[in-house]
Amino acid sequence: MTEVPSPEILRLAAQKRRNLWLALALVVFVVLVGVTTTLRIQDADFSGENGFYFSGKMPDMTESAAESPE
Repeated sequence: MTEVPSPEILRLAAQKRRNLWLALALVVFVVLVGVTTTLRIQDADFSGENGFYFSGKMPDMTESAAESPE
């Protein structure tokens, strides 16, 4: 005779299948965001004042510093 699996075993198998598909979708999403970000950074022009990283230069604050009551 053929033994029918219990509902608990069937539920766990379905849950495992869903978890694997969810993990695959998450990995695909992360790779897609990473590739898109990499391509956008490569195409960007970071020269001049619109650099990607902080250049260490602050705007001139002499007027506003003289006005502050501190």
